[in-house]
Amino acid sequence: MKRLRSVLEKWIVDTDDKGRTPEPPEVVATKGATKPGGNAKPRLTPDAAK
Repeated sequence: MKRLRSVLEKWIVDTDDKGRTPEPPEVVATKGATKPGGNAKPRLTPDAAK
Protein backbone atom coordinates (compact mmCIF):
# COMPACT_ATOMS: atom_id res chain seq x y z
CA MET A 1 0.00 0.00 0.00
CA LYS A 2 2.86 2.37 0.79
CA ARG A 3 4.36 1.72 -2.65
CA LEU A 4 1.06 2.50 -4.36
CA ARG A 5 0.69 5.68 -2.33
CA SER A 6 4.15 6.85 -3.36
CA VAL A 7 3.43 6.03 -7.02
CA LEU A 8 0.20 8.03 -6.82
CA GLU A 9 1.92 10.99 -5.17
CA LYS A 10 4.63 10.97 -7.85
CA TRP A 11 2.00 10.82 -10.60
CA ILE A 12 0.11 13.75 -9.06
CA VAL A 13 3.29 15.86 -9.03
CA ASP A 14 4.51 14.73 -12.46
CA THR A 15 1.17 15.46 -14.17
CA ASP A 16 0.34 18.57 -12.10
CA ASP A 17 -2.96 16.89 -11.28
CA LYS A 18 -5.45 19.43 -9.95
CA GLY A 19 -7.18 16.85 -7.76
CA ARG A 20 -4.60 17.41 -5.04
CA THR A 21 -6.11 20.83 -4.33
CA PRO A 22 -9.59 20.65 -2.79
CA GLU A 23 -12.35 22.71 -4.38
CA PRO A 24 -13.28 25.92 -2.56
CA PRO A 25 -16.23 25.51 -0.14
CA GLU A 26 -18.44 27.65 -2.42
CA VAL A 27 -18.00 25.21 -5.31
CA VAL A 28 -18.61 22.22 -3.06
CA ALA A 29 -21.79 23.83 -1.72
CA THR A 30 -23.14 24.32 -5.25
CA LYS A 31 -22.14 20.78 -6.26
CA GLY A 32 -19.83 22.06 -8.99
CA ALA A 33 -22.05 24.76 -10.50
CA THR A 34 -19.92 27.85 -11.04
CA LYS A 35 -22.60 30.18 -12.42
CA PRO A 36 -25.74 31.35 -10.60
CA GLY A 37 -28.57 29.04 -11.57
CA GLY A 38 -26.04 26.73 -13.23
CA ASN A 39 -26.81 23.07 -13.49
CA ALA A 40 -23.81 20.96 -12.53
CA LYS A 41 -23.67 17.46 -13.91
CA PRO A 42 -25.28 15.03 -11.49
CA ARG A 43 -23.16 12.30 -10.02
CA LEU A 44 -23.69 8.88 -11.48
CA THR A 45 -25.01 6.34 -9.05
CA PRO A 46 -25.75 2.66 -9.52
CA ASP A 47 -29.46 3.51 -9.52
CA ALA A 48 -28.98 6.01 -12.38
CA ALA A 49 -28.17 3.21 -14.80
CA LYS A 50 -31.58 1.58 -14.31
